[in-house]
Amino acid sequence: MKQELPEKYYLDHFYEFIDYISSVSGHLLEQSHQTFLNAFRELDEASQCLLVRLLNRNVSVIDQKTLRYAEIYDLESSLSHLNAKGLIRSLSEQDWPGCLTYFTKDQLCAYLDQHQIVYKSSFKKQAIIEVLVQSITFEQMNSNEAFKGYWIKACESDFHYLLYLFFGNVDSRLNQFSLRDLGVRKTQGQQVSVQARFNSKEEAATSFIYAQKLHALKKPQLLDWEALANEVAALPEPVGETATVQYSRYLLKLARQVERLDEQRALSLYQLCSLPEAEERCLRLLYSFGEREQVQQRLMTIIERAGSEHLLLFAEDFLARKFNQKRTSKLTDVLRSAKQVNIDEMFRHNVEQGVCNYYRSMGIEAIHTENDYWRALFGLTFWSELFESELSICNEFDWTPACLKDGRFYSLHEIAIQQKLSLLADKSRYLHFLTQCATEHFGKPNGLFRWKPTLLKEMLHILKPIDLDALRCFLEVMAQNYQALSDGFPDLTVIDEQGIRFEEVKAPGDSLRQNQLVTLNKLKEAGFDAGVCRVNWITDPDQAYCVVDIETTGGTKETHRITEIGIVKVIAGEIVDRWQTLVNPQRHIPGFITNLTGISDDMVKDSPTFAEIAGDLTAFLAGSIFVAHNVNFDYGFIKAEFARLDEHFSMPKLCTVKEMRRFYPGHDSYGLANLCEIYDIRLINHHRALSDAEATAQLLLMINEKRLTNVQVDR
Repeated sequence: MKQELPEKYYLDHFYEFIDYISSVSGHLLEQSHQTFLNAFRELDEASQCLLVRLLNRNVSVIDQKTLRYAEIYDLESSLSHLNAKGLIRSLSEQDWPGCLTYFTKDQLCAYLDQHQIVYKSSFKKQAIIEVLVQSITFEQMNSNEAFKGYWIKACESDFHYLLYLFFGNVDSRLNQFSLRDLGVRKTQGQQVSVQARFNSKEEAATSFIYAQKLHALKKPQLLDWEALANEVAALPEPVGETATVQYSRYLLKLARQVERLDEQRALSLYQLCSLPEAEERCLRLLYSFGEREQVQQRLMTIIERAGSEHLLLFAEDFLARKFNQKRTSKLTDVLRSAKQVNIDEMFRHNVEQGVCNYYRSMGIEAIHTENDYWRALFGLTFWSELFESELSICNEFDWTPACLKDGRFYSLHEIAIQQKLSLLADKSRYLHFLTQCATEHFGKPNGLFRWKPTLLKEMLHILKPIDLDALRCFLEVMAQNYQALSDGFPDLTVIDEQGIRFEEVKAPGDSLRQNQLVTLNKLKEAGFDAGVCRVNWITDPDQAYCVVDIETTGGTKETHRITEIGIVKVIAGEIVDRWQTLVNPQRHIPGFITNLTGISDDMVKDSPTFAEIAGDLTAFLAGSIFVAHNVNFDYGFIKAEFARLDEHFSMPKLCTVKEMRRFYPGHDSYGLANLCEIYDIRLINHHRALSDAEATAQLLLMINEKRLTNVQVDR
């Protein structure tokens, strides 16, 4: 349940914030930061309230006319106190061009009109500002009543630095405390052992600089890339792991943008960066410049030292193709040599589910696991080291441990990690440990994986046939280099008589990414069976279809409910089964709906609720394609009903309206009744679920007849 916030909650939050800064991160503060904190503490309460209100605003320029707060009884006095303490200041000449951005275009145009300054009404706001700056002096602007009463937050840079020390990023603001107290944002909880993010002022300062620079790159259209490239030589040396990583990421992103303008300048930036991606780009540029001998030597060095897996894969591949006349890349070779399966084209938008259905039709279990399963396994195995160690989490707002981001996780926790890995010597012991950990921490926020009700059950099921030696080996590699092995995991886990294997699914036109091949190779090196499964699209005559029709209490799935479900199952062109039930919607059925469908409150009062038939419905639909006339209506209602039960519903869909338009064009109406009349399809009891499903099944048979004869129609 959400909590109500106490009066002046924002001031309480600010004190919580600065108490952490002073007690935990005091050694990271410069004199200006201490001066800011002292100035705040010396203010009266009303002035403190006002300052916190101002700091919570996203803009640097404050319009005094917008300051209307009940707790600030004397605004002029509080503003005067803040000004006297140097926490705010009035606008200066260098401020006012930037201040203009806080006015509306209409306000700016009105001022231009007042001074009879020529401009075009089609001008955008920035162009209007430029006209003003060129035409009006600061003194003229400052004397105008419309531009009076503006203040600059003079303490903003100090405040942003403190925010960075607390949250570890330059995006978070103090409203995170309010979201926490309202129950909107989950945190690690007050029991977390707090610690400073940095050991020294130098670490904190350089990390803050590069965090800000990375943040600025999010708006590339506003940046002068040549100027940014020119200033690199004057940038401070990064101190500490976090700042070093940020510095390298900044150089990489900057170089990628500069490369569009000046490849030679970009090359010099890549050479300053320590990231594998920069080394790869650097070598590609050198090769394009004709430096073949240098490139070949550096490629050989990379292969010999066998560092980054991604860089090693690139080096081996580039050397083979550019210097040994190999025509295709390793990624292409792996994809071309992969096994192939034929899947019905109706799974084009959910290829993984199509392959799962393919295996299930042969009695083989296939589960869509992808990244979440492995991240959850890693997170639960090392939960205490990741989230309960004094070396991992700085405060309750942290989700992802910093040591995972900067690559220090294994070096900081090697002994504890090896102790956890020793649990894998005994499967029952390890499964018990995972169960205990998942039960204790279920729902706690983390930056690794998403909790879901079935997570533990699915995990234990997959672990039963797994080879623990291989798992132990792979988890150790993940711990040593989580950043390189946190994604790219195969889509499917397949379990059959031979054991367990992992498959990356690729549809026609898909490419195999480098990170996916790296992860596949690491899984194989650990001892797992892992590979790629290529899909060929076909029209499968044996594909199962469930033609569904529902009746409801109204047209909106968010507020209305299902009253009847009718399903016809079609396999190999034949209707093989039917399923029908009335459903108690647990709400009143409107009279016009009863007139339309014939379904009344009395008819459904003793019928099962959706929750009571959900299991049977899931079983009947399993392995099929969901078909309906205007499919998103029926599918959306059923998905919403499952969501009310906290269950996920996902199936491939086929819409008979869309497919009839495709294969049988030219009709004025594609409503079910009209199509049934045109094609002489029996429709005895329109607007009853099973009757409509029966008629829609006949449309499906017509559609599939066209599909099976390979009629070529543009999609």
